[in-house]
Amino acid sequence: MYYYAYSEDGLGVRIVLDGWDLNEGETIFDHELSEDEKIQNLPGYVPLAWREVQAKARTELVLSDMTAIRCFKDGRAFPDEWARYVKALRLIVRTHSGDPDQSFPEKPDYPEEEA
Repeated sequence: MYYYAYSEDGLGVRIVLDGWDLNEGETIFDHELSEDEKIQNLPGYVPLAWREVQAKARTELVLSDMTAIRCFKDGRAFPDEWARYVKALRLIVRTHSGDPDQSFPEKPDYPEEEA
């Protein structure tokens, strides 16, 4: 007989056979997992809606690199508001999950040409 053990730290679900020891923080449950539950409990699973937010953030990071290059070519410092924007985008990309309905960071205006 086998059971499913769910990890409290969110690392996922594993199959436990009779006589196997549970790891610290695991709980046994005896219902059969649906296909969605099996996928969602895989280590590293990221919900589709959040992956879409991350993809948008990655695209915006590439575009922000173009702004940084243009500033560099013009001999200007990368503006603070752009640095904060890039930091917010990087946080989205490296965060495992989040609320896909939260407001997306607002893109600052391109830095004005210096006179």
